[in-house]
Amino acid sequence: MKPTSLPRVANADWYRVTDWQQETACQWCGTPLLVGDAALEAFAGIYCSESCVNDSHPLEMTEAKD
Repeated sequence: MKPTSLPRVANADWYRVTDWQQETACQWCGTPLLVGDAALEAFAGIYCSESCVNDSHPLEMTEAKD
């Protein structure tokens, strides 16, 4: 999965999973994030997309946009 735009979340970073020890699942939807996938680290969690960050932290996203 590739990022399609820059994250709108403050203090969020995209990174590429480069090692099997980094493999995990999205903390919102459970999608596996495997070697070669892009992952978004935000709010002390790992997510597969901006949508999952938005859905899991709607209040914080509203505040970040203002």
